Amino acid sequence: MPQRPHALKMSLAISFFLVGIGLSALFADATDALFAAISVGSLDGAKSAVAKGAKIEAQARPADRGTMMSALHYAVTKGNAQMVAYLLARKADPNAHDSMGWSVIDSAVEAGSLDVLRQLVEAGARLTPATTAAPRSALHTAASWNRPALARYLVSKGMGVSTFGPSNTPLDIAIDAGYGPVAAVLAPLVGKNPSSGRGLDAYRAAFEKKYQAADLHWYAFIGDLSGVTRAVKTEGVGVGIATSDGRTPLHFASTVDVARFLLANGADPLTPDVTGDTPLHSALAIEALDVARLVLSAAPPGSFATTAGGRLFATTDRDMATLIRQKGGLCVFSTPLYSMGIEENILHEQESLAAVIGTDLHHILAISSLDNTNQVRYIVNGVMVGVYQKIQATTSLCMALDGTGTKWGVPLKDAKDGKDYVLREDGSRLGPFVRLRGFALSPDGKRSLIVSSATTDGTDMTITVKDLGRAAQSTTLTGVASDGVPSIGFSDNSVSWYALVEKAEHEQSALVNGKEVATDASQFWISPDGGAWAAATGAWGEQSIVVSDGTKLGPYQLVSGLAWAPGSKSWVAVVSDSAKGATIITSDQDSFGPMTDLEQSYNWVVRYASNGKSWLVTNRRRVFTNGALVDKTRTAADWIDAIVYAADGKSFIVVGTDSGNPASGEDVLFTSAGAAFSGIEPVALAAVTVKEKATAVRALAWFSSINKVVSLNSLAIDTVK
Repeated sequence: MPQRPHALKMSLAISFFLVGIGLSALFADATDALFAAISVGSLDGAKSAVAKGAKIEAQARPADRGTMMSALHYAVTKGNAQMVAYLLARKADPNAHDSMGWSVIDSAVEAGSLDVLRQLVEAGARLTPATTAAPRSALHTAASWNRPALARYLVSKGMGVSTFGPSNTPLDIAIDAGYGPVAAVLAPLVGKNPSSGRGLDAYRAAFEKKYQAADLHWYAFIGDLSGVTRAVKTEGVGVGIATSDGRTPLHFASTVDVARFLLANGADPLTPDVTGDTPLHSALAIEALDVARLVLSAAPPGSFATTAGGRLFATTDRDMATLIRQKGGLCVFSTPLYSMGIEENILHEQESLAAVIGTDLHHILAISSLDNTNQVRYIVNGVMVGVYQKIQATTSLCMALDGTGTKWGVPLKDAKDGKDYVLREDGSRLGPFVRLRGFALSPDGKRSLIVSSATTDGTDMTITVKDLGRAAQSTTLTGVASDGVPSIGFSDNSVSWYALVEKAEHEQSALVNGKEVATDASQFWISPDGGAWAAATGAWGEQSIVVSDGTKLGPYQLVSGLAWAPGSKSWVAVVSDSAKGATIITSDQDSFGPMTDLEQSYNWVVRYASNGKSWLVTNRRRVFTNGALVDKTRTAADWIDAIVYAADGKSFIVVGTDSGNPASGEDVLFTSAGAAFSGIEPVALAAVTVKEKATAVRALAWFSSINKVVSLNSLAIDTVK
């Protein structure tokens, strides 16, 4: 796995939640308070908990871990050297194991902190070699997580590089994963270090068979400059020799010295493999950042500008992401959740994801477990806030974030009374509710909207709007269908609220500020200022657009989407017909279409730019701005996951799924200039936010998953390419 990036800055909301109301008030005893302090990195909180009687060796099951462990073990998983030093000084056991048998040393290596590892070894932690009974050592862990510095330290302390149990050695792991940096540490020591394994030639043969590679690729992989020099200068091997998948020795270079030699002897830093990855992509993938910087500097200015059809760059190092962007490339900065101290095993057990993203990349992520405990874990702005029982309703409908990211709410079921609640950022709870159906916050954070039912089957609803400093106002709806999923929210200016609820099968009613404004509605849109609304009414085949000013248009076979301009006067919509195709209509009675090559679909995305003058409409394969088709030839996404539209309406970014993409399983990103990019991680759940300037889309974020290890990704673009 890649090395963890710099820790995310904790939001004011989380700080207030965990510190402002007092750690001791959140936990039943001093031991829980100690673990809570470790969770947020509060050394003062830890000292206070110990002073109040917390037992250093007591074990607990932290919210973001799946096993029972000691306080020291938990601090080690966070990579907090200062906290570890304090606990060791209090005689914490450096040889403790968690309830799954994972040692403190193993967790230190996984966390990637050399300082923490040194502290533990100096405090007496045992570096136990692998045996048949216990076939994995700390050095195996270092190889699995591509930790070259930690591997070097462990070897210096006498751990054998080839010591193995019944299956593989640390070097086997590095070869199989393609981790050149750690292989470069281990390979030169094979045969020199105490071992019971194979010779280096056997490893070379295994590497060359796996990658269909030549000796020169192997020498580059293990950082053997003398071997690289001999192959090129004496044996005459070309530096451009490629594996079966198109990778050159520079793709495998794990050290700066090897990369520098290859470049000096004609290696092309821009050569792509069969998937489109250049040596820069490969260096970033294994976190060989020094090699990446050298490759960047070796190419002519602008060479790494991500061009149409190219692959995005991705890194977990923020500085590297900035450098690539300065060189003209589009680079995703990815923050894996394990870098937030959230256990990898928990991520592998996930059943589903839900997310809310607000302005400036504030976010709530919910991960539901697959372990039959019916639990959900909430991460708010990068910090785990707890593990709770899931409610019956859809999680994503009941968690909300305000426009500043400082106020939030997430749903939970209390194990004691069996009732539903909403947990707020200050630690308070809204409820109890027999059944919670929905929760929303106004953008200014001053109003909350709750949909609940007094019956366990979910029939009948009470919609409660609560203003700060004011008495709550409630609207009760009877005869509501038990399976009717409400759509609720606020206008952009926080003045008006709306709800679309199913009162009978396939019969929904729309309410604004408690007043029913439309019946038989399938979709509903409120204007940004809350002063107007529009609804799609009627059954499929006979749908109409009904507007608050009395306008009624239709019937149409299907109303596919609508968006309001800032204010409450202008809107744009898409209506479609299976025979005639799609037509774009506006409140000014403009009409574009019908376009017979555009399918009937709900997969239309409609956006108005915040300048109030420009609008964008896109379906699966076409993008229109102000009625003009942007690109007739582009094959974009089969499904639109997210779209960002700049404030002035001149640029946009779309992220979506492309089943025809040669890199199977990957998504694509394309822009208003006609550029399409692959190399995006498979999107398990897409959510998007944007900082807008006059002429540029500034930031894009989405949640994605590779092998169920979840990441929050962001892509900053100063000028959309």
